Amino acid sequence: MTFREELLHICKEFPDLKLDFNYKIWETDFLRFYRSQTNYNISKTSETLFTTVYSGKKSYSFSIKNPNIELLRSKIEEAKVIVEKLPDDPDFADIENDMTKSSEKEKINNIEKVNLERKIEFLKRASAAVIPYNFDIYGTFICNYRTLYIINSNGLDKRETNSPIFLEVKAVSNKNEVTILEAFGGENYDLFDSETFISSLVNKVKAATEDIVDVNAGEYEVILAPRCIGEYFGYLQSSMGAGSLDSGRSFFEGKLNKKVFPESITITDDPHHPELMNFDYNDDGHI
Repeated sequence: MTFREELLHICKEFPDLKLDFNYKIWETDFLRFYRSQTNYNISKTSETLFTTVYSGKKSYSFSIKNPNIELLRSKIEEAKVIVEKLPDDPDFADIENDMTKSSEKEKINNIEKVNLERKIEFLKRASAAVIPYNFDIYGTFICNYRTLYIINSNGLDKRETNSPIFLEVKAVSNKNEVTILEAFGGENYDLFDSETFISSLVNKVKAATEDIVDVNAGEYEVILAPRCIGEYFGYLQSSMGAGSLDSGRSFFEGKLNKKVFPESITITDDPHHPELMNFDYNDDGHI
């Protein structure tokens, strides 16, 4: 019996409780480079089980690394004692009961597709491109592969896979430590154009070879890179959720059907955009 099947079975062993499981298998291949050379490479696999035990409107959560069923049963028995001593949650929401599944399609394991040799080959080309300008490169090239099982006492049994890629390159001047950044992320490595990436990196490096000068206080027009815009909207995104609205922290409160950005900005929620990391479900298992 697989561990997934054992989790489905254990839900029936505790009919007086409701159990909610997130079982994650995480593989990573992590390459770090320093002063244009490979600094270290780490490849490992880890398993983690996140469990929430519900009794009425009370709940208690715990996690287990490298889980097994015997240890899980023991932890659930401990949780039963603890959860009964807790007060009811006034904001209690029942666990997911929508059985609707996504396509749950398989995804390419980018750890295998973008192997260590391929990462090092890219590192060599990027390093060679900036050395003539007296720059070294630093950063990380990471590929992961995650399998997530979402299982609960309502009969939920869902599976999701992801294989994100994270590449961040910092080119640092050996003359004055001026630093420029170039990055790529997503799940589809076929969208990564290494020549364009290195060309953009070199163009920024060339601009960074100019002398550093002081400027007087005043108003200046600044052009922000896509990375900067992305980070800005990443912070702004925190005010778009229901939690921030409930707590009165949302920038968008009271602005439904009102224009909040200039014509140059449009934000679209598209979970299936090909350049994004696509997730089949939210944390509860809802499609």
